[in-house]
Amino acid sequence: MRVLRREESFDAPPGRVAVSRRVALVCTPFQTITLPSLALGTLAPLLRQQGHHVDVMHLNLDLAARIGVGLHEELGAYDAWLRLLGEWLFADERVAPGALTERDYGAYLRAHRWRERAPALEHLDLAALRREASDAIDRWFHAHDWSSYDVVGFNVMFQQLNASLRLGARIKDASPGTRIILGGSAMEVPMGQPVLDRHDWLDAVFSGYAERTLPSYVATLPPRLHRVVTQETRVEMDELPVPDFSSFFEAVKATGLEGTAVFSVPIETSRGCWWGERNHCIFCGLNARDMAQRNKSGARVFTEVVEQSRHGKPFFATDNILPLEYFDGLFDRLIAEGVPFDTFYETKSNLRLAELRKLRRAGVSSLQPGIESLSTPILREMKKGVSAAQNIWFLRAAEELGFGVAWSILYGFPSESPAEYEAMAKLLPALAHLPPPLRPAPVLLERFSPLFERASSYGFSNLRPTDAHRAAFGAAPGLAERAYVFDFEYEDAREPDRYTKALNGAVSDWMAARARFPAPRCEVLRVGPLRLVLDSRARDRVGLALPSLHRLTSAECELVTLTREPIDERKLRAAWTSAEPVEEVLERFLARRWLLRSDGRLVRVLMCRDEPTVSAEVRRAALAGRQRGAHFLRRLRVRLSAWVRKRRQTVAV
Repeated sequence: MRVLRREESFDAPPGRVAVSRRVALVCTPFQTITLPSLALGTLAPLLRQQGHHVDVMHLNLDLAARIGVGLHEELGAYDAWLRLLGEWLFADERVAPGALTERDYGAYLRAHRWRERAPALEHLDLAALRREASDAIDRWFHAHDWSSYDVVGFNVMFQQLNASLRLGARIKDASPGTRIILGGSAMEVPMGQPVLDRHDWLDAVFSGYAERTLPSYVATLPPRLHRVVTQETRVEMDELPVPDFSSFFEAVKATGLEGTAVFSVPIETSRGCWWGERNHCIFCGLNARDMAQRNKSGARVFTEVVEQSRHGKPFFATDNILPLEYFDGLFDRLIAEGVPFDTFYETKSNLRLAELRKLRRAGVSSLQPGIESLSTPILREMKKGVSAAQNIWFLRAAEELGFGVAWSILYGFPSESPAEYEAMAKLLPALAHLPPPLRPAPVLLERFSPLFERASSYGFSNLRPTDAHRAAFGAAPGLAERAYVFDFEYEDAREPDRYTKALNGAVSDWMAARARFPAPRCEVLRVGPLRLVLDSRARDRVGLALPSLHRLTSAECELVTLTREPIDERKLRAAWTSAEPVEEVLERFLARRWLLRSDGRLVRVLMCRDEPTVSAEVRRAALAGRQRGAHFLRRLRVRLSAWVRKRRQTVAV
C-alpha cells in the first residue's frame, strides 16, 4: 500500500510585513478570456494589504489576441479539455518529455473514442498552433523583467500546466533566485505532488485555497518545499477582500479584445455545496475534500455587487450551488434598492416559482439548475434529490421567466436501464419549444467523485488515466496521481453509446430546431379578450410543424393557472371551480401534450408568460434579434482580426 506523505502547511497569515516583496501572479492559456481569474483577483489584494507589490498578468488574453478569440475559446472548451489539446500544444521535451509528436497526436484525435463529438479538432493546423505556443513563451519571457520579482506564481486550472511550467522554467533558468510556484484546482492533493517531484526547479506547489498559506510563504520565502502546501483552516468568507480585476479589464482594452466577447465579472458568494454535504452526487468531482458549505453574508455580497458594478459588465457566480439564505434578505435588498445583479448562478431544480420570480426581479439572468436527466430512476441513482417532473417543470418555468438555462443529459451509469433512454427520446418532441440540453454526454470518471472513490462497488474496472494524459504529459512518473479524469471498463460490458443513439439523435434535432427561426412554439398568447395557444411542435419527431391555433375556454384557462407548478390530480380536483368537468379538460391537455404525467404529478409544458401579449412577444423577438446581431458582429470582428494578422504575417515573410 502506498503511504501518503504529509503535506507542508503554512497557516495564520502574518500582519503587515517588514520586507516588501515583488510578486507576479500569472494566468496562462487556456482559461477562458471572458472572465478574469478569481483566484488571482482575490490573492493580489491580500498580498498588497501586507505591503507587497503585486502585478497580475493575464497572458491568455495575449494569445487570444494573436490567434483569435474563437480559436482560443475552442481550445479551452470541453471537447479540447477532454483531450488535453491545450496542454499538448505547450508540451516540450523539458516539461513533458515523451508527449506525442504532431503526427501521433493527430492520430490520437482521429482514434478518440468520442471522435464524432469533436470533428473540428481533427482539422486544426496542429503544427501552426504549436509554433504559436512556442512564440508565445518567447514573447512572454522577453516582455517582462522577471528577475525583478521575488515570487512568480501561476494559477493552474484549465489546461494551464504545461504553459505555466514552460514559462516558469525559462524564468528560473534566467533568474535562479526568483521563486516559481504553482497553485489552483489542478494542483489539489494528490495531483500536485508528482508535478513538484518531477520538476526540481519548482519552489512550491499549493493545494486548494491559499488565502492564508500564500501570504505566509511570500513573507518568509523558505527554501524549496518538498511537499505540497495545504491550508488547514478555512477562511471566513466575509474576511476575504473584494477581488481586484482592474488589470484584467485594462489588458482587455490594451490587447484590442474589447467587444470581441461578452466579458463578465466573477463573483464568489459561497464555497462548498450544501447538497453535497448531505448527498454527494455520484459523478461530481468538484470541491475535492472541501464540501462544507460556507457563505458570504448578504450584506457583504450586496457591497461587492455595488463595488464591482463599476466595470459595467454582467456577473458570473462561481458558486457550486446558490445559497438558499439569500432568498431571505439579499435578493430583497437588491430589488428594493434597484441594484441590478445580472448574473449566472448554479442551483438545484427544486426551487419554487416564487423563488425563481425573485431571482429574475433581482437581475439574475442565467441558471445552471443541475439538470442531468429527465428520468427519475436515473436521477435517483445519481443521488440528485430531484425528480424528472421537477426538471421538466423547471425548464418551462425558466423559459417563461426569461432565464437562460444550461443543462445536460448524462448517461453511462452502471445500473441504469436502457429503456429509460428510449422513454426520454419519445418524450422530447413534446419539449421541443423549451431550452435543449448542451448535449447528451457520457459520464466521466472524475477524481474525488463517489464513482471514482468506490469504482469497483459501482461496477467499474481497469481504471487508468485517459490517453489524453499520456499524449500531453508523456509517460510521467505518478501519472495516475496527476490525472483528474480516468478511463475504465464496465464489468457487465455494457455499451451506453449504443442504447442512447436514438436520444442523441433527438437532442441533435432539438438543438438544431431551437437555433432556427422560427423555432417550435407551444405558448399562450393574449389577443384582446382571447387567450390563444400557438403550437408548432412536430408530433412524432423533435422539430417544427405547421402552426395550429387553439382558443382557450374559461375552464382551460383555469387549468393553465392551477398547473403553474407540478400538482397531483387529487389536489387539482379539490381546487377545481369551473362548471366543465376537470376530467374532460385534463384529457384535452394531455392529448395535445400541453400537460404530461410524470412521477404521479401533472406537469404543464404549455408556456404562459406573465405578459402573454403580442406586443410583448414582438419586444422579445426584437431583443433576441439584437442579441443575434451582436453575436454575429463579435464573430465577424474576430475573423477579421485573424485575417488581418495573417496578411501582416504573410507580408512580413
